[in-house]
Amino acid sequence: MSSSTGNRGYVNREIRLLSEFFGYRYRTAHWQLRVRLGSQTLAGPGVIEPGKNVPQAIVTQMWADGVVYLPTETQIWEAKVVLTGSAIGQLLEYRQAWPASPGLPPSASTNVTLHTVAARARQAAVDVAKQWGIEVALYAPAWLLADAAAWDTYLSKPILPASAGVS
Repeated sequence: MSSSTGNRGYVNREIRLLSEFFGYRYRTAHWQLRVRLGSQTLAGPGVIEPGKNVPQAIVTQMWADGVVYLPTETQIWEAKVVLTGSAIGQLLEYRQAWPASPGLPPSASTNVTLHTVAARARQAAVDVAKQWGIEVALYAPAWLLADAAAWDTYLSKPILPASAGVS
């Protein structure tokens, strides 16, 4: 796979995380990654219909990280390295957009449930998810923990050298 970063392969960390998680949890179920959801109308003055203005068309389209089709329910999944409240809002919007999503398979249940998988989570986000009936699955494979440890080290470095005074 090529990318704009050259010829090295690139896989989004969240999609890789979700793909591995689905492989362990849903070996026999039908699931998809990056599922296009129904478009949303933008509110506000001067709204242009989706598709007539490229920048607005882009923000009116939504993509769920993953969807699992089970006999009794359809699960919409959002994957995050660190779960925050923003993912909860995304999932709630996804549920609203689901009925208008293009290309739904005939097996898609109208019983839609919301789920998120993350390597780490803010406790406040976990609490809010529970209030909305959203499952939070914590899954932290070794490759992601190593990557997260590298970021923690990077982010813990001071922005200015210790010898540089702040005035």
